[in-house]
Amino acid sequence: MFRTNRGNAFRVNIWWKGAHPGCERAQWIGDKMSFYAPHPNGLGPVIIRSGKQIEEDDAGFLREPPNFERYKQPEWWKTRHGGLPEPLRHNSGHEGSHTFLTHEFIDALAQNRQPAIDVYESLACTVPGIIAHESALRKGELIKIPQYGRPRR
Repeated sequence: MFRTNRGNAFRVNIWWKGAHPGCERAQWIGDKMSFYAPHPNGLGPVIIRSGKQIEEDDAGFLREPPNFERYKQPEWWKTRHGGLPEPLRHNSGHEGSHTFLTHEFIDALAQNRQPAIDVYESLACTVPGIIAHESALRKGELIKIPQYGRPRR
C-alpha cells in the first residue's frame, strides 16, 4: 500500500509465485468510470461506467449497477500512426510499450534533447518498489519514499 503526498491510498500487487496464470495488468477505478486492462482469464480490456438505475444488492444495500463496455484497445505499434519506424513495429511485451520507449530514447539522443522518460522519471517509477521491499523486510513499517526532483536551473 502506498499513500500519496495528498493522502490518497493506492496499492500495487505483485505475485511472482503461486497458483495463478500470471499477468501484468492495470486498473484505474473512479467513481463514474473505471478501466480494466486485459485479464489473464480472458476478460478485458473493459470500461465500466456507473449505472443510472438504483438496485438493491444481496445484503439490502442500494447501489447503482455498473455498465460494462468491451474496449477495443488499439495496437498502436502495428500502425504508422504510432510514430515508430518500421523495424520497431512489433509486439515487445507490455502491450507493445517497449518499442515506444526504445524509440523515444534513441530519438532524444539523435535530436540532442531530453527524453520524456529521463533519470528523474525513472527514479519516480523505480524507487517506490525498492522502498516497498524494504518496508516488507521490516514487517510493514511505514517508510517515506525519497523524492529525487529535477535540479533547478
